Amino acid sequence: MRALTIHEYGAPDVFKVEEIEKPKPGSHQVLIEVKNSSINPVDWKIRAGHLSLLIPKHWPRVLGVDCSGIVAEVGDSVRSFAPGDAVFGMSNPLRSQYGAYAQYCICDKDSITKKPDGLSFSDAASIPVAALTAYKAFKLQIKLQPGQKVLINGASGGVGSFAVQIAKAMGAKITATCSADNIEFVRSLGADEVVDYKEQDIRTLSEKFDGIFDASAKLNFAAATRMLTKHGVYVTTVPDPFTVLGLLTSILGGKKAYIVSAGSGAFVSQELSAIAEMVLSGQVKPIIAKSVSLEEVPDSQKFSEAGHARGKTVIDI
Repeated sequence: MRALTIHEYGAPDVFKVEEIEKPKPGSHQVLIEVKNSSINPVDWKIRAGHLSLLIPKHWPRVLGVDCSGIVAEVGDSVRSFAPGDAVFGMSNPLRSQYGAYAQYCICDKDSITKKPDGLSFSDAASIPVAALTAYKAFKLQIKLQPGQKVLINGASGGVGSFAVQIAKAMGAKITATCSADNIEFVRSLGADEVVDYKEQDIRTLSEKFDGIFDASAKLNFAAATRMLTKHGVYVTTVPDPFTVLGLLTSILGGKKAYIVSAGSGAFVSQELSAIAEMVLSGQVKPIIAKSVSLEEVPDSQKFSEAGHARGKTVIDI
């Protein structure tokens, strides 16, 4: 199969488009013929070696967590999917070296769900990591209720653009931060107030929030705690010492801090289906900035790594 591989950790120039052997699914896995993937920060963090202590060194490695496509083969213990099913979901880099930057990828059966007919493969591939992260932050950790006030820090990127729409669909009053170039874009997603973080230090905001979702991971719990209501919840996508301390003090009650990720587990399939329904109902619209080929992925990862992305970059396999 044709794949974009790495044989070592490093800068984007370690990528190589080559022909490699098509993988075989394990007992609880599914082999997917990939239609689309998309770019997430976790992909370039793996490429750069930031997660090397967690991920087994198997070369060549194919990156790409998000995927949409057609089931080609299922493992012996898989009963919920069959060859020919249209699906979308996530590959797990901890369990397989065959991600979605290729014609075929391996996914755990619990990390994918069937793709509704009304959802395109391109839109479906933009959803898993970014939308699941935002969905879990508001649904499971902040436990957002209609009418509550939330702050979304970093609202124009892949996670942030889903976060604004999901919070709006759940009835929140939203204050969002982004650069001046993205203010109208973020407002169009549903934000009630938008702050240009370059012009105003968000830590000087006088308003108290029931929830703060730090999608850009640039506002730690120590800075956020005074901006929270008495029982407010702070959620970030990247751990730091202040947040870890907040996790420990959360046990005592009062203001809480959590770290969120798209994750894995038995409920991922249900959560993906719930997000797909929000898309089909018009409550959430995937924001696809552009579509690229495998050959263009290195440059697109550079753009993501620099923090300039608006919405998602989708890869046409």
